[in-house]
Formats: sequence, structure tokens, C-alpha cells
Amino acid sequence: MPGMDGMEAARQIKRVAPKTEILFLTQHDELPTIRQAFGVGARGYVVKSDAGKELIPAIHAVRAKHQYLNRRFAEQL
Repeated sequence: MPGMDGMEAARQIKRVAPKTEILFLTQHDELPTIRQAFGVGARGYVVKSDAGKELIPAIHAVRAKHQYLNRRFAEQL
């Protein structure tokens, strides 16, 4: 993203519209990055390599105000 990264965008979105649900779609699959995303207010996190099977369920989960994270990461957090 030009101008700012996703973490800063999420911070700013939550600051001006705190009820907004945030779902990250990213190439980053490192645990510290995932923790940071949830720390800035994300409700869900999908890695692009898994998007084909996970993006739609993630959207539904986040829309229903549930957290979404691939099981392989959830077990490590």
C-alpha cells in the first residue's frame, strides 16, 4: 500500500470508526505480524496463499463479529 502499511491503516480506521471490522488479506504468515494485526484491532487474518479456501468463510465470520484465523496459526498463538 502506498503511503502507509496495513497496520497503520488499521490503527487509523479503528481510531475514526471503532466499530469497523477489519480483515487482513496479506502475504505475511509470520506469527509476530499476525499478533500485531490482532493487536491493532483486526477481527480476521487470511494469508493470500490460503485465500481460495478461506477468504469467504473469513468474511462471514468477521461479518458475524467472530474472529477468524487459520487453524495452523491459531494453534501456535
